[in-house]
Amino acid sequence: MTTFDIILLLSSTIFLILLISVSMKCYYIKNNMKSFCEQIKEVRLSEREQPLSVASFDANTVDLANEINYLIKDLKDMARRAKQSEKNNKLIMAGVSHDFRTPLTTVDGYLQLINETLEECDIFKKDDKNSSMIIGQFNIINEKIKYLKLLSEEFFDVTYINALEKDSLSNVRFDKIISEVLMDNHDWMKERDLETIIDIPDEAIYVKADEHNLRRIIDNLFTNVKKYAQNHLDISVNISNDEVILTIINDLDNMLEFDVNHIFEPFYRAKGRSGPGAGLGLYVCKELANAMNFKISGDIKNNNFSIVLNMPTK
Repeated sequence: MTTFDIILLLSSTIFLILLISVSMKCYYIKNNMKSFCEQIKEVRLSEREQPLSVASFDANTVDLANEINYLIKDLKDMARRAKQSEKNNKLIMAGVSHDFRTPLTTVDGYLQLINETLEECDIFKKDDKNSSMIIGQFNIINEKIKYLKLLSEEFFDVTYINALEKDSLSNVRFDKIISEVLMDNHDWMKERDLETIIDIPDEAIYVKADEHNLRRIIDNLFTNVKKYAQNHLDISVNISNDEVILTIINDLDNMLEFDVNHIFEPFYRAKGRSGPGAGLGLYVCKELANAMNFKISGDIKNNNFSIVLNMPTK
């Protein structure tokens, strides 16, 4: 074997060793990067607290893992502080909303008492300009207080919902709640002479819900009907595939314009509507429905507004 052959053999051996070494290092780096990606994804999608681990103890790889762990810890600490701060702010807003609502309720009660007292006074029995002006001004004040009270109640609903944690759900008699709400709304429905079709099974119907929140949803849906229904109202309840489906359909004023994609957004109101309300009723329904694993949707076809509420029975 010549000197050239020996040098060539040694060179080839060294090159092969280097190639194997580089290949192994690339393999370990690739495995570490793959492991990092999987672990970071797990941290992002779960409540994992365990720090990232490494497949090799290369100094650079360990330093990278440590820096990522420090970053994850800082981000999680920031998220916890932000969540706690948000919760505190919501509790404060709920408290302020409640304190704002209470005096308005008191003022409204006093106004009713004043109204009853003034109606007994002789001046309000006179048919003259001064009496009419005083009565008109009093009625304006009374309406403004009622409007502020309505706004405060809707605002309280929103802040109260956001401040609450999800409660455990139980079996609730839906047929009992819908019947009671129908009775509560019977008078105005009769006065408006609505053509009403009610199709509710004559049996006990149970859904998995929080009773107070479920009643709040149904109340809000009927309040929405009261605002918009013109001539007819259809209410139906169906039981299918382990869920109860409530459908409410009412006609609309031709002058109103709705964007069905925004009806569950806070403060959304139909264009052309001038009545009281802040546009929070259906938003509250959506939030409460989400909290109880319900599904709620709305649609408008042929000038008919429909709301469908899907409620699980288990």
